[in-house]
Amino acid sequence: MRENFWKMVVLVLFCGGTLTQEGWGWGDGHDVVGKAVAERLPSPWREKLLENEAVYRQFIHDNHYPDSRENLEKNRWGETHLALFASHGIEDRYGFHSAEGRCVAFQILVDAIGQNRDEEVFLALAVLAHSISDQVACNHEPLIQYVTYTLGREGLNVSPALILDAGWLPKQDFSREIWEKRYRKRGFPAFTGNANEIFEQLCFCEWEAVNMFAYGVPILEAASRWEADRNWAAGEELAEHLSELAAWGVERTLEVFYAAVELARRGETVVWRKEMAAAMASQVDTFIAQRPIAKESLIRPFLPGAGEQTPIRVVYDPTGRFSEGFFHGGDRIVAGQIAGTLRKEGFSVTVLDVREALDEGLAGKGIELLVVPAQRCGSYHGLRRERWEEVLEEYRAAGGKILWVGGIPPRGVAPELALSWRECEERDRYARPAYPVSMEVLMESSVGLCEGEKSWRYRRIPQGNAGWFWPSGRVFLESLPEGAKPVVELRTPARRWIIGIVSDDFGFVTSSALFPYVLTDEKPRLYPAVTLELDSAGEAILLQILRLLVIDNSSLSIGKKVT
Repeated sequence: MRENFWKMVVLVLFCGGTLTQEGWGWGDGHDVVGKAVAERLPSPWREKLLENEAVYRQFIHDNHYPDSRENLEKNRWGETHLALFASHGIEDRYGFHSAEGRCVAFQILVDAIGQNRDEEVFLALAVLAHSISDQVACNHEPLIQYVTYTLGREGLNVSPALILDAGWLPKQDFSREIWEKRYRKRGFPAFTGNANEIFEQLCFCEWEAVNMFAYGVPILEAASRWEADRNWAAGEELAEHLSELAAWGVERTLEVFYAAVELARRGETVVWRKEMAAAMASQVDTFIAQRPIAKESLIRPFLPGAGEQTPIRVVYDPTGRFSEGFFHGGDRIVAGQIAGTLRKEGFSVTVLDVREALDEGLAGKGIELLVVPAQRCGSYHGLRRERWEEVLEEYRAAGGKILWVGGIPPRGVAPELALSWRECEERDRYARPAYPVSMEVLMESSVGLCEGEKSWRYRRIPQGNAGWFWPSGRVFLESLPEGAKPVVELRTPARRWIIGIVSDDFGFVTSSALFPYVLTDEKPRLYPAVTLELDSAGEAILLQILRLLVIDNSSLSIGKKVT
């Protein structure tokens, strides 16, 4: 009965509803933020908005304004502002999602307040409220993004449907009370700074919001318990978490508006220039270098304790947002699934922050097997790919073993395979990872172990309509050097493609080979708690590679012998 219930619930995100190419989902969450912003405005702007029903309705409607690829309207912005937008590369409404778009909107806001152009004031404010609050939308957190799009109805359609929308907050008495108490909590003292401080905030808010990744697992778990049996404690927990995210957007928007009012009162001319963004780049680099990995709720269970060393470490990259990062954003999920699977099988395993490895190297950490989930790897905000290559070369030269899961590793990591790597001609696209064969042929194919006859036919198409986190199937190997052994292959009707190998101290497998729920009929477990693991096919493939990589090596103390 509960399973049928899950199928009936509609999945909605923070701003849930219609999907765009980028995989966002929007809806009445923006209405909730907009209404709270309107209530907390200073006089006379609050009265101008709340006491004019038509103006208020338009403002709430405009809180969705950036969610469109429509052209910017001359009758709403005027020719001067259209030329300003064009000079900053803002080509349509969607352009307000960018830091550049927010900064130009702030410039217009200050000018409009000073000139008492009320309609323009409220349009610019609505645009800013949308773009700022977007930064903490639930679907920007990696695990919720993955569950919603890759596993959800726009993808494999195997995840339980959950309500993850701030628009839910006013619909129950208890959640409305929690929300109203939260967004009315903070006061706004007089602004004493300068315009550059606000420009910096508007640029940096998309990074500051990354700290909200701490809410990913708690929101998923509270939502699953609430939807399953209307558990009131879970409902209150969900309301508090969603209120915290939505209030973040409300407060940041009001900070910007109060500053605009003061700057207009001073008569200051506020101008955003593109070169100002470059001057703020060092702040982002510092944030990425120092942000605690414990802010990532999905990986928290696998962090080592103080002074703890485990023989298996799974490398985790906490640096990026969306699909960005030193590794691909989706590698966060793969790292958690691998760590969770190995823990379940009794292995002693923790994750390793890639920044720690880059700073300190791997010597003296007791690592016997390093698992590196990396669909891609590239220099990112001060983190250098060349340094990572050096670290891994040194580790392997000192006797360490590496299992690389994903795309082609840097050349120096496995130089013996330099001539073996191949990629299919088709490129990966949004929610459409490439494979050596068409999807029609792939659904007649299987992934199998080279030893024995164990194989798994494709049960679900490994592509979707939305989502950032779809493992690529582009990579395969040919002409293996001496000492490298094929372990996993993609078996199509016409030929077999090697997608997993091992040698004495190096293993490789594509992340697509471990991709859960496409080779089995299994489904993820989110209730009553989130369980990050591979499915039975991915687990069997992973354990086979580990068996061949570490079997009969008495010098290793992996924690459990794979048989």
